[in-house]
Amino acid sequence: GGAAPTDIGEAAAKNAAFAHCGCDEIQVTGLKTDRDYEDNCLEYEIEFVLDGREYEYVIDGATGEILKYEWED
Repeated sequence: GGAAPTDIGEAAAKNAAFAHCGCDEIQVTGLKTDRDYEDNCLEYEIEFVLDGREYEYVIDGATGEILKYEWED
């Protein structure tokens, strides 16, 4: 057994990314979310476009910590 790993959920992962870039979900376009296991760690990949700039975030699915982010015009 053992306890199931914590999962903050897709909504919380999106909110972490939006909070970091200082935007709201209603402001972004092309939102894509992907739930993935990487080395037995749950991660959420969040992609969206804001003001013509593409953002990509990787969020720790257990803690909500931002593991990686990048953007490009």
